[in-house]
Amino acid sequence: MSSEVPAVFYVSNRYFLFPTLSSIFQLLKTTTRARYKVYLFLVDVSSVEVEEISKHLSRYGVRVLVLPPERLSFDGSIDFSRSRIPSVALGRFCVGDMIPECHSKLIYLDGDVLALSDISSLIEIPIQEGFIYGVSEHLWLTKSIFGSYWKRHRLYLSYLGIDSPKDYFNAGVFVVNRKTWIDRGAQCLEYFGRHNNRYLYVDQSALNHVFLGKRKSLSPLYNYTSEYAMLVRPDRVSARIVHFTGGIKPWECDFGPWGKEFFNLYQRIARENPWISKYLSGLTDDTKLTLARAYRHRVFRSRLVFWRRVFRRYRFRGYLGQFRGRLYIDS
Repeated sequence: MSSEVPAVFYVSNRYFLFPTLSSIFQLLKTTTRARYKVYLFLVDVSSVEVEEISKHLSRYGVRVLVLPPERLSFDGSIDFSRSRIPSVALGRFCVGDMIPECHSKLIYLDGDVLALSDISSLIEIPIQEGFIYGVSEHLWLTKSIFGSYWKRHRLYLSYLGIDSPKDYFNAGVFVVNRKTWIDRGAQCLEYFGRHNNRYLYVDQSALNHVFLGKRKSLSPLYNYTSEYAMLVRPDRVSARIVHFTGGIKPWECDFGPWGKEFFNLYQRIARENPWISKYLSGLTDDTKLTLARAYRHRVFRSRLVFWRRVFRRYRFRGYLGQFRGRLYIDS
């Protein structure tokens, strides 16, 4: 395999297998122009299921690897409850040297993303060693708007040493050089071990601190989060990758910011690949009801301060305009 072939990699535990497998199948279906190799790293999945998954995915050239548990071991007490993310979220920091050297470029995708169209341009993007390429988180849209949310996150950013909220990026999609990732991934783990109980989003906090000043801003169309989707529908801006951030996930619910369209898309992927349905962990009716009520309350509150949404939409469209004809800009 040529060194020019990038590697796209995912990391998942059993709980997140259904959306992750769905994301892989959607990627393989939509992105056919570029040459790339997909790697799936598994954590806390039984050997029988690893064998089954490997058998199915090998038909598509996807390589399945088990992430050794000792790579995720830490000294002292680690509290993952602050950000409600499992330890598997740190797995991406540990896998750089497990991806063969023939792949000099790595593209990481969260399990809760879907490619809506061909993302060959992202896979083929020329990158600079020492830098990471990622999409700015939505925090910059809340700056200068009164409320506790921005005040809390302004303090959070100051802890990380970040002055401008546009310099803070979402960790769900990024592109990085393999050598850079091996070196900086180890730094992220070390940073997490020292600061795991201090920050709001531990894994994303580590990434942003370690790559501070070393990030290129990807177009939001390649990591179109729920917050962006609530401002402008992804189809209206031709978003390439959607990212289902927040507690409402469209493979579990047919309501919320993404609606039935993406719920039906996951259902279609499951029909086309029926063996992945066994990994779908459904929500109880009570949980769905709680989520639905919380979402309706959020919508009600947003209507009371409708001017905020209008202001954010205006700013967001202006920001998108900076990427016209460009995949990324310097942060």
